[in-house]
Amino acid sequence: MAKKNYVNELESKQALGKMIAQCRCGMSQRQLAKAIDIPPSNLTYIENGVNVPSPDVYAKIIKVLAPTIEKHREMDKLYSAIRNTPPPDVCEIILSHEGLCD
Repeated sequence: MAKKNYVNELESKQALGKMIAQCRCGMSQRQLAKAIDIPPSNLTYIENGVNVPSPDVYAKIIKVLAPTIEKHREMDKLYSAIRNTPPPDVCEIILSHEGLCD
């Protein structure tokens, strides 16, 4: 059973990385890495599905790439499945509303 979860996580990481790469739309990896303030090698690992972006980096990627609503939702689903947490923008909303976290 654990192996199946690992496979699903790996597939989700690869799918998320592929979507990030597709959303660059002419922007080079180096340009995106600079815009989100990470080394290009880190972005390569993310796009290859080796690593998952931190919440801060993921939020920056979404802000810079501005994917369509459909793509954003799909990326959020993958990110949430991998991290077992809501995406950063949802966490921000929850934390900013008094009483939701009590």
